[in-house]
Amino acid sequence: MKGRPWAKFDVGMPRDAKVATLSSDAVRWAFVAIILAAKESDRPGYFESLKHLLAVISPTVGEAVGELVDSGLLAVDPEGAIHVAQWRRYQVDPTKPERAARYREKKAIVRPSSIRGGSSSGGRSTIVALDMIKLREH
Repeated sequence: MKGRPWAKFDVGMPRDAKVATLSSDAVRWAFVAIILAAKESDRPGYFESLKHLLAVISPTVGEAVGELVDSGLLAVDPEGAIHVAQWRRYQVDPTKPERAARYREKKAIVRPSSIRGGSSSGGRSTIVALDMIKLREH
């Protein structure tokens, strides 16, 4: 669904050495639950503290946190914040360049005033005008 957060999981995750050697399926599912909650966090991938993580998910997840930290799947910073290790490596938004291009395109259409007035943007007004002409032709 549009507008709903998503989390990315590699199909090889269950066979990853760190995940496969966890002590139980309960610990593996706790890791999945943590990833999902971390995606919705104000700072994606992070929890302010263990107390915050347990409040967001469930106190029973607390039993798995120590093992997940020991395995390297979670990390604790000096201030006590907990974060999913390698978050940015796995939670990449592959649509970001396309969304950014669509945003810039809409912005160029909404701001036709940039065509007028001879700005000193080094030819940017000309490019915007040409892009608008192309859009009108389609």
